[in-house]
Amino acid sequence: MKIIIAIAVFLFFILVFSGCSEDPVQQPPEISFFRVINSGTLYALDTLKFDLVVQSEYPVSSLKMSLKSNEGTVLLSHVWNQENSHEITLYDEAFLLSRKDLETGTYMLEAYVYAENGTAKDIRDVPLVALAPEVERVILVCHNNELTTTIGVLDSDLSFSEMFSLNGDFLDAYADSDDEFLYTVGSMSGNLICTSLKTFEEVWQYGVDTNPPFPKFRAALLSEDHIWVSIHPDYILGFDKIGVEKFRANLSTERYPESMIIDDNLVVVEEFSKATAKKSLSRWWRVSGALMESHETFADDLILMGFHDNELYYAEVNDAISSIYAIDLYYNSRRWLFDYQGVFKMSCRGSNGTYFLTSGPDLYVYSPDYSVEFRHTFHQPVESMTYDNLNAILYVIAGNAVFKYSTAQNIVEKTNTFDASPDKVVIQYNRNLFTSEMY
Repeated sequence: MKIIIAIAVFLFFILVFSGCSEDPVQQPPEISFFRVINSGTLYALDTLKFDLVVQSEYPVSSLKMSLKSNEGTVLLSHVWNQENSHEITLYDEAFLLSRKDLETGTYMLEAYVYAENGTAKDIRDVPLVALAPEVERVILVCHNNELTTTIGVLDSDLSFSEMFSLNGDFLDAYADSDDEFLYTVGSMSGNLICTSLKTFEEVWQYGVDTNPPFPKFRAALLSEDHIWVSIHPDYILGFDKIGVEKFRANLSTERYPESMIIDDNLVVVEEFSKATAKKSLSRWWRVSGALMESHETFADDLILMGFHDNELYYAEVNDAISSIYAIDLYYNSRRWLFDYQGVFKMSCRGSNGTYFLTSGPDLYVYSPDYSVEFRHTFHQPVESMTYDNLNAILYVIAGNAVFKYSTAQNIVEKTNTFDASPDKVVIQYNRNLFTSEMY
């Protein structure tokens, strides 16, 4: 009897295990062939051509191509969606290197395949040479008595060709190279407007109420990745280039901002004190919007010049003297640099650590190496300056005239007078050139 039971148990286990076969091993998709066709070196804005063959036992849903830096940062990507295909064959496929700000170097082109049972990837090196920086166009912003802002292009002779107009007055503008957008800020109109330089249509707008006695917009700064505006008496706002708010700092009701300057970590603001009629220098953290420090000066005016060797260069201006200082914003240590017997009104950063300064119609250049030198006298007080860092040209607005001043030759190359009132010259480059030398 025991033998019969043992045989029965043995046969039972045989039947059970014979019905349980192992699942077949699921082979993930395989990139069987991948090559970059372009021979030689690619350039930014070129079209990269490649061949690629993918084979898979299970349906493939998509293929993603990415251009990555050596650190693994995705700079560009494109997805090809598939419909239950077991094989992808791409020959002479195009991948546009659409970013203008790519630097010279070797990048990684990664093919990443998604299938029902897994993924596969392969990488090829892509040598790339950066697009040579050039001035794409010189834009002039003007206003007239009807509170209309007119935007157009200046040619090499400063002849003006109108592109489009905006309702409202003007405070500041910046032209972006990557997306070819022009950002304009109006003080009385209370609008921050992003306009396409391709279609001349409005892309997005941020508006605020305008209630007397003060215009809402008191200061504006447009930089390589943010649009910064101060809205009296409430706060400073920082937007990214598509109009999403990224920064907010609440302001004191006892002071209002008049100018700003930005570094990697801080928003530095010149503020006017209602109680003393003097200027304060405030520092706000970019990440949190929290106030780092604020101190009042004895100056009637402050000119925020620029950053140099981790210090902020600025001028304290009083009745008959302008004193240039360098302040370490993190350790709050300040050192005197130079005194000028006169009243500076504005500054503009030049090349190699120099700064252009104006006193009425007179133009000066300041350098830590040789102090302040006189350069030129214009026919009227200077109202705006814009420096073309590539060609060493300073565009100056004085009265209704625009001057094209060669800083290398110390001469005015061209002049043009307009019926409307010029506000600012904006340089649009074919790639973003923001470095520490450009602030």
